[in-house]
Formats: sequence, structure tokens, C-alpha cells
Amino acid sequence: MVSLPHKASDGLEFLIDGGSVGASMRAHDWSGTALGHPRNWPQSLKTAVGLMLANGHAMCLVWGPESTVLYSDTYIHVLVPGIRRR
Repeated sequence: MVSLPHKASDGLEFLIDGGSVGASMRAHDWSGTALGHPRNWPQSLKTAVGLMLANGHAMCLVWGPESTVLYSDTYIHVLVPGIRRR
């Protein structure tokens, strides 16, 4: 995995929050995905992902023709009921 830097001026501020899912998003090599590098995502996607990662509600976002699914830490409990929270 390639780690994404997250300095305040690099355009990736929207990925700073998000618990373990946010950390996974920052560490993921997006270059081989339909979304491409987060720096090149449309502003609407950056805003939606930033909001999703920054709040404590279970949220899921399905984006683009490939229906790429992005989700928050708390959404994991919707996907896998009964998983224990730490």
C-alpha cells in the first residue's frame, strides 16, 4: 500500500478523519481504481467523503458508473451485525 500524505495544503484534507476506515483510505493506492487518486476526485465526492468520515453516523456512499462503495467506520456494523466495537 502507498501512504497518502495529508498536509493541510495538499488537497487531501478531506481524508484526515475517519478512524480505521479513514486510515485505510489514506493508505490505499487508489491509482488502480475507477476513482483514481483522491487529489483528482470531483469536489462533490471530496465533500461527501469528508462529511462521511468526520461524523459518527453509519454512512455509505456509492459513486460512479462502477458503483464504487465508500463507507464510514460505523457503517461496518451495518455490514456485519454483531461485530464488536472497540
